[in-house]
Amino acid sequence: MTHDAIVIGSGIGGSVAAAVLAREGWRTVLLEKNNRFGGVCSYYEKRGFRVDIGTHMFSRGARGPLSRIARRVGGRPIEFLQTRDLARVVGFGGCIDVPRDPWRLPAFAASAIRQLELTPRDVRDGARFLRDVIRFDEARLPEVDRMTMWDFVTGYTENPRLVGLFGFLLGLYFILPLDRVSAGEGIWCFKRMAREHGLSYPRGGAYSVPGCFLDAARAHGAEVLSRKRVTRVEVADGAVRAVVCSDGSSYEAPAVIVTASPKDVVDRLVGPAPFPDDYVRRVRGLDGSMIAVQAKVALRRPLVRAGALVGAHASGLDLRDIGLRDLDEMYQHVVAGRLAPITPVYAPVPTNFDPSLAPGAAQLVTACAVAPTTDIELEDTPRRWTENLLQTLRALIPGLDDELLWVDTFTTQSVENWTGKMNAPAVSTGQTPGQVGNRRPPVHTPVRGLYIAGCGAGGRGVGTELAAASGEEAADRVVQDTVNGLLPRAATTGRR
Repeated sequence: MTHDAIVIGSGIGGSVAAAVLAREGWRTVLLEKNNRFGGVCSYYEKRGFRVDIGTHMFSRGARGPLSRIARRVGGRPIEFLQTRDLARVVGFGGCIDVPRDPWRLPAFAASAIRQLELTPRDVRDGARFLRDVIRFDEARLPEVDRMTMWDFVTGYTENPRLVGLFGFLLGLYFILPLDRVSAGEGIWCFKRMAREHGLSYPRGGAYSVPGCFLDAARAHGAEVLSRKRVTRVEVADGAVRAVVCSDGSSYEAPAVIVTASPKDVVDRLVGPAPFPDDYVRRVRGLDGSMIAVQAKVALRRPLVRAGALVGAHASGLDLRDIGLRDLDEMYQHVVAGRLAPITPVYAPVPTNFDPSLAPGAAQLVTACAVAPTTDIELEDTPRRWTENLLQTLRALIPGLDDELLWVDTFTTQSVENWTGKMNAPAVSTGQTPGQVGNRRPPVHTPVRGLYIAGCGAGGRGVGTELAAASGEEAADRVVQDTVNGLLPRAATTGRR
């Protein structure tokens, strides 16, 4: 065999796996189907702007797994940056700036109470919720892993403004409505973000993160190849043998780490025949998250001060008067493929962290709004979904059209084309009750030498950090399986 391990995909999960394996001395090749590396953390350039393909902030930044793994593989430090106001939350009767500095929290709390018109009981209930989440005993996580975040939150308060606020904050993590988010996963993620105070964005743009790991992989001898679309993973006698690319090239190795979803692995890359029937049934029954339509908005001058804009706009509704039923129906509309009366928006502003990502004093806003995956038939056209996102941004950012330089929009189909994920879920195995913790699909599969990394298997965490944890876990499992004699090393390497 020509290699010890093959990694398919150069997003954070794949780049981490390749870097860890190469650092451990495995002769590794990474194959990326696109012309640019980085997966959804890749970028493009336009009129002096460096624009993220995805819509990212990093929940724990320098205090999370990304920096730790960078140190492990000997990568250059990733410089995570913070803004004075981490986010501006708009909607539900308020416009609230979330501060970076702890000493500003009392003023933030007073402003939130006043603008949201919270009663003393609401304040007590909200404070109790936040306290209990931050102090939650993680030994009890299995008890709440199968509980929904909706049930957990409404156990403290039924004030729709508080539920909406907590729902946006927690739903953003997972691109799911609260009634589909695992309470255990939400608690685990929110607790760490609050405790480690690391919400940030990397200097140089989101690509700096996978770029760090890819550079480390190359430095340790890995081959990193673009324009290599893998069409088939070959299996013989219950073990991986090789991968075949659309250009006719093939690569052999006893270990293959795939950053596709488990469904893609079983039904597209390998085929179900080598897998036990119960594994195939389980994989086909997995639920993914939703996805989002996106808009990249370039402005002549800054209109948003905070690191991100988080908010909602309603068509024909006053957000101050909505109830719990309105929040629930918002997602029911999306699941049915039609625009909802309420549109939640998440919009990081990369240039507020790193002004070098835009020319002069210009500002770049990267926005997204939740949308159904591509397997759902749309009642409203893809163009209407992107237009609705832009209309919402206009409502949330006064003067936007006056300062607009250009705008690029991305449908869910364009996201699927870039990522290659079947139906384009943002998280392949959604973090729902029954799909987190010890019930999440493991990184190893029943096929010897075949592993899954990224957002489809293993790990806990938010988005990019989940992918990093999974990539590291998959690489470590390859090393351990080899040490235990379950996998051979490639004879051509001459290494242990």
